[in-house]
Amino acid sequence: GRTGGPLVTFGHADGTAGLMARDPLGGVWANKQRQDGTWQGWQALAGIRVIQIPAVAPRGEAAAVALGYDGLLHWIAPSGIDGSWSTWQDLPPLDGVTGSPATALGGDGRYVVFATTAAGQLFYTRQLPAAKGQRPEWHSWRRVSAPQAAGGLAAIRNHENRVELYFRQRGSNHLTRLVEAGDTT
Repeated sequence: GRTGGPLVTFGHADGTAGLMARDPLGGVWANKQRQDGTWQGWQALAGIRVIQIPAVAPRGEAAAVALGYDGLLHWIAPSGIDGSWSTWQDLPPLDGVTGSPATALGGDGRYVVFATTAAGQLFYTRQLPAAKGQRPEWHSWRRVSAPQAAGGLAAIRNHENRVELYFRQRGSNHLTRLVEAGDTT
């Protein structure tokens, strides 16, 4: 089939590779490599249409976040090691959100999602603790004290189990790094 842009590569928790693609109509597709190196085949991650390819958490965590045609950010994660995925979950609304979010797994085992608004303001939301067998809810968006952003968001958990956020500053395009400090719950 045809894709509507680049592919995203990522690692599954079992060490196998994964691919994610966006089709020309905004549908999202995922494929998982088997242990023998062959591929399972593309599966639709139905339920929403997205503006651009989702951002996928690095370091083998495989959760993804994307801006839907409905103006909301949506989150999804694998539901097992067999290549299946949960259903898309709406994140809390964020006025003026743009289509280049980032996500990472925090040291506490909960995902953090970062987003920018058209005004260049940075925000984050974090999963709330969930009861066993229940889907986690998300905290309301919180503003990150930082210079105005021009996009280019990337997030990763570092060797100290703290989340690092990278972004381009509006005006100068200077690459800026912020490191999680203290309690961000």
